[in-house]
Amino acid sequence: MKRGTIEHPKTLRLQCALGVERWQAVGILESLWHWAARYAIRGDIGRWTNQEIAAGIGFTGDADKLIESLINSGWLDVVEDTKIRLVIHDIADHADNSWRENLANAGLKFWNGKQARSGKSGRPKKKQEQKNLQIISKKTPKKLKENSKESPQPEPLSRAKASIQETDIPPQKTAAADSKNFWGAWVDVNRNRGRSDPATLGPDLSAAKQIFKAVGFDMARFKSLCNAFLDDKDPFLLKQGHALHYLAVNKYLNKQAVVAASRESAELREAQQWLADHGMEVKY
Repeated sequence: MKRGTIEHPKTLRLQCALGVERWQAVGILESLWHWAARYAIRGDIGRWTNQEIAAGIGFTGDADKLIESLINSGWLDVVEDTKIRLVIHDIADHADNSWRENLANAGLKFWNGKQARSGKSGRPKKKQEQKNLQIISKKTPKKLKENSKESPQPEPLSRAKASIQETDIPPQKTAAADSKNFWGAWVDVNRNRGRSDPATLGPDLSAAKQIFKAVGFDMARFKSLCNAFLDDKDPFLLKQGHALHYLAVNKYLNKQAVVAASRESAELREAQQWLADHGMEVKY
């Protein structure tokens, strides 16, 4: 929570609207932001019902009154898109660094299309550090006299970077760079099947990255594997909502291999039958 929130007029407005103590109003806001960071990371909290939001933050009072009070006090905004419905006020400007980092790692943007990372995120460099960098970048390598015992000065960092060509980057690095879209692909698979967007949880994010790596950064195979996982009617997976960290890569890769082999065998039998019907000898 940012400094100044406790005594902010909007917090006092929320306190009065709900008829609660100041510390309770602060707790509601903090709980709301923590819950949204996991289950509405794009800031589109209105994709959940009022009752689900209230239950998510542990509010036991009137859910509709809670949401109405958050809107009237300026902490939530109503938008025209009925699928989104409600958003956290100016979340793209006020999200902390960890929120932005998780959103970027998931390959997503804020609900209004703003990028997860901006020039404001991260620790700004101190003025002295910036001056030092400028001084270093302006320095040129010192020419040494013949038979000099002095050690040569290293090239400025900016020149060293400029000398690196794209062809010097190993192929595996290029493949890994595409992995930033793996979470967006998982979200797309769920949306295409009419499912809600999966919650951006640490275990699922890590699992998506490992699965994408296991299929050789092949987006088509990754989506195929995810679809096979969601097709699985295992009672345990259904109960867990098909959380991605329960996906056993080998299980579904093997299943796909069996299906492919079965299809190949059927085609072979058809070909053999056609040869036999036409009086042709089948040789191996």
